Amino acid sequence: MENKKLLVDTLELIHKLDASVERYKGRDKHGELLTDDRFMDEMVEDGIACKLQFIGKYLSRTSEEFKMKHQDLPWNLIAAIPYLVSYEYKFGKRPVWNLYYETLPEIKEQVISILKEEYGDL
Repeated sequence: MENKKLLVDTLELIHKLDASVERYKGRDKHGELLTDDRFMDEMVEDGIACKLQFIGKYLSRTSEEFKMKHQDLPWNLIAAIPYLVSYEYKFGKRPVWNLYYETLPEIKEQVISILKEEYGDL
């Protein structure tokens, strides 16, 4: 049951993160959302980085048995997320946007799939 709670909490946090990014994106002259990260200020980026760290920590706390059963999840990358976000911070080049735009959508879909398959719900 603990694994399910960690997955649900992770998914909830991903949804909050998506809502935060959506709210703070820039818009062009036609009102279309821009995905250009220049429109994000440092405080927003810090908040996104913090949520990414928690996502990595939540998923890393799942049981070893669970991780063995779901080897399609990138467990090494998930475990490295808190390190990547915090370590790179001191060099002024955090991989926040790559993690958010490229890695997180795949993890999100896999978490949703596991919740449906294993527990029959979201």
